[in-house]
Amino acid sequence: MGAAASGSSSKSSASDPSTHPPSADSLKASWVDRQFPPAGGNVVDVIRQTGWLYSAGGECHYLALHARGCSKKDADRAIEKGHLVEVKAVRGCTMLLPREDAKVRDLPSLAERFLRWAAPATLAEFAWWAGVTQKAARSAFDQAPTTVRPTRAKIVFLPVRDNYLYFRRDAAIFADAAHRDVALLDWENRPTTLSKLHAIHNHAIVESGRLIGVWDYDPETREVVWATFGAAPKGLAGEVAALKETIEREYGRVRIYHADRGAALKGRLAAIRKMR
Repeated sequence: MGAAASGSSSKSSASDPSTHPPSADSLKASWVDRQFPPAGGNVVDVIRQTGWLYSAGGECHYLALHARGCSKKDADRAIEKGHLVEVKAVRGCTMLLPREDAKVRDLPSLAERFLRWAAPATLAEFAWWAGVTQKAARSAFDQAPTTVRPTRAKIVFLPVRDNYLYFRRDAAIFADAAHRDVALLDWENRPTTLSKLHAIHNHAIVESGRLIGVWDYDPETREVVWATFGAAPKGLAGEVAALKETIEREYGRVRIYHADRGAALKGRLAAIRKMR
């Protein structure tokens, strides 16, 4: 079982989650509601609402913000003004976060934030994200409040380690059952299947909360290379064209890490092209 439907302690927005465990579809709907607020929000507020962003020298944090209606210019302006800062945060990861969160490390505050961004969630998911044992995390997790969000749905292009997917330790829960054994690359660029991955090492295509495909950007051909696990939804090609325009206008390239190039990138691109 995956995510909040597992046997470990969980926090849910349902009135009685222990009596009726939420289905995979209802979990994804709840996660979409939390991770994709209405467009037009202030970039700092968007990060407050959806979570701190991994920013290991590449462009993934910009892409995460783009998927939530914010531009690179918005983010850079907030950084220049000191409203957003890059610091070593949970698990020693470099993250982009609001200035007032720069020193937040106590477990009660981390639990409140994590559940604001990720509920329904399990104790195991929170402990992994916070970088502590489940025993150490339990009290803060059990006492943290949760809130309910309104429903929204759309197609989004997410970067590697985006909060929507990466908060979970079961990548396959996001895909339709028929696609959970689709061939992908693992974090060492070795062949595997989606069902064996805690998190995918690809940028993701998500429709209404479902993981439906993967994508990357080829700087040599200036092409967004993409593939879906099944039939592509109507209008996806146009969305890809818009993404390409954004990448070329605002970023110039899309790196997972600062040194993301060469064989690793070519391997990911070749694997996606093989899926088409």
